[in-house]
Amino acid sequence: MIGQYGLSPMVEHYNCLIDLFGRLGQLQEAENLLQNMPWQPTLRTWMSLLSNCRTFCNVTLGFYCFKKIFLLDGTHASAYTLMYPLFLVAGLNSDAMKLIELRNKMQARRKPGKAYIEVAQNIHEFVVGDNRHPSILAYRKLKSLLLHLNSEGFMPLLDLLNI
Repeated sequence: MIGQYGLSPMVEHYNCLIDLFGRLGQLQEAENLLQNMPWQPTLRTWMSLLSNCRTFCNVTLGFYCFKKIFLLDGTHASAYTLMYPLFLVAGLNSDAMKLIELRNKMQARRKPGKAYIEVAQNIHEFVVGDNRHPSILAYRKLKSLLLHLNSEGFMPLLDLLNI
């Protein structure tokens, strides 16, 4: 890369390659690159590999990634969200329950989602679970948007909320 493009590869370049190998199902190749890169893997590096382990149901490598993520940030909620179904698919229900207990102990919570819409040149913020908006008209508009989404076939991914 240095000779051809005059660029020194950085951790982000390695992250992209690791993610690419992972998305192709070449998890061992991704892990080898991760283990041999000249920097310490970042949280993002481990999360990318864990995400691909979930896609390809590799519980062993996925749990290894989870442990590395836990050491970097035990409160990173997305790691628990990715690892939980891996345990379930593998029939490791007791490990899945232990994971939930650990998540609760570590108080790993996802930040609520936010959305912004503009109505009559006013920007309104909506936060998941928050119903304190000062304008009931905004909630009427939100309800009509949800009804429209449902009529178009949009279905929320409720299975992601089970942990």
